[in-house]
Amino acid sequence: MDRDELLAELREKSGPEIEWDWIKPIDNDECNVPSKPMNRLLARLTSPTEHPEGLRVVKLFRLHGEFVAKLHKACRDPVLAPKHIDCREGLVEWVFSPEANLIPRSEWCAGLEETALVAILVKLVKNKSWNKDSQGHAWTKEVDLLGQAPVFRPGFPAVASKAANMLLPLRKVLLLCHPDIRSILFKAIMKGVLYCLKISMHSRV
Repeated sequence: MDRDELLAELREKSGPEIEWDWIKPIDNDECNVPSKPMNRLLARLTSPTEHPEGLRVVKLFRLHGEFVAKLHKACRDPVLAPKHIDCREGLVEWVFSPEANLIPRSEWCAGLEETALVAILVKLVKNKSWNKDSQGHAWTKEVDLLGQAPVFRPGFPAVASKAANMLLPLRKVLLLCHPDIRSILFKAIMKGVLYCLKISMHSRV
């Protein structure tokens, strides 16, 4: 495989958000790689300051030799490419496949309850409605929460209906409820669970 052609195709498919590199095997020896680029990778993996967040290492099946043990020591969870990958086209197709699970998906599928829950939380996060307790000041009116996107979408009445039915069970679990003197209900995310929600929602994107 030609290194420049492979990297160009990977960048074209992923866009500029993902940085790619590939250590090409030694000519006429597909089981080993040059020592200098491999040592640079190992140094990067073991450095507490240079190891970037989200760095993933893919090991081709044919790679063997002295660097394999060092690689597994520096990177405890390298992604192992399937045995049948032996060409650029096959590697690119696999890297972007759900099986490899390397590239964050731009969309995801969910059931009715999960969709309704995410719709509620996205609306509250967008409004920055989260409080430590009922004495907080960042609230969204319940009627606005249910009546505006993304909770209510034309053509998806089941999501809006499920979201409305979920509000009461979510009280004191994920959401705070605060009625004012006019008995208008306001909703906000409990600040104590906000970080976990952000991590969970980010991992699904």
